[in-house]
Amino acid sequence: MKLLKNATNILFFLMAFVFIVPNIDAQSKQIKRPKSKVGISSVDTFVKESFDIYGKVYKYDGKAKNRRVEFVKI
Repeated sequence: MKLLKNATNILFFLMAFVFIVPNIDAQSKQIKRPKSKVGISSVDTFVKESFDIYGKVYKYDGKAKNRRVEFVKI
């Protein structure tokens, strides 16, 4: 009996986690690229390449959200 109650509680929390967490937007604004360089070429290259990828992902995510909204409107 106690096992069934524990299983029900665990199932409830798992379902809440699955349905609530995806609806939380962690980042609402795009972070800005650093204006200055550090002076270490490997670090500067890493930051540049990371922000290049980040910019592409951020733009793609925005386009995907807009497409979803347009699809719902139709």
